[in-house]
Amino acid sequence: MIKTIAVAAILTLPRVALARSEVVANVEDEQERAMEIASSATNNDARYQAIRTLGELRPAGAIPLLLKLLSDSNPNIRANAARALSDMNAVEARQPLVRLLLNENDGAVIEQITFGLLKFKLKDALPRLRQLARHKQRQTRIAVLQTIGAIGSNDDVAFLAVFLDAKENQSIQWAAAESIERITGENFGLPLRIAHADPAAGIKRAQLWWQSNRHTFEK
Repeated sequence: MIKTIAVAAILTLPRVALARSEVVANVEDEQERAMEIASSATNNDARYQAIRTLGELRPAGAIPLLLKLLSDSNPNIRANAARALSDMNAVEARQPLVRLLLNENDGAVIEQITFGLLKFKLKDALPRLRQLARHKQRQTRIAVLQTIGAIGSNDDVAFLAVFLDAKENQSIQWAAAESIERITGENFGLPLRIAHADPAAGIKRAQLWWQSNRHTFEK
């Protein structure tokens, strides 16, 4: 009985190997198709989907193409190229992402760039992030403030505290308070970002904390 099972197992090995090789071949074919569409298709929606596919499959051979697409005229293409490079952990993208941020004003692109800034801890981007903290789109401002909190230092606390001001939208105040918490290690009792969460009490504690400690951070 044992011998029969062993023989059967040996006979199935070629089929397993064949199945695996077919999977690899299919993935490679998909990568090639995605790269061709991303580089030469005229339909931007198709290019967008192809770039997303490359970000999911993560072929190293796609990195030069994605770096080139960071300068595409279509903001959706730039945004998704930036996100794909981040998802691929492409260290080659570190400085190109910082350079892109310097002249980028599209909110969706900026938000996708922040994923790479966070992943690679790109502190070189902090001066430009401070400029973008006043972006016209609220969601972009939140992403920027959160990124400053993640890669910034005590030198950024006074800047972030400006956004605790009562004149700011509550979601902006919340992001600023979260970022100050992250840098300083303080705990303002802010809630998790879930539906119907109310950060008002935590924001108030952050404001009071700043009034008591601003002398430590202001220069």
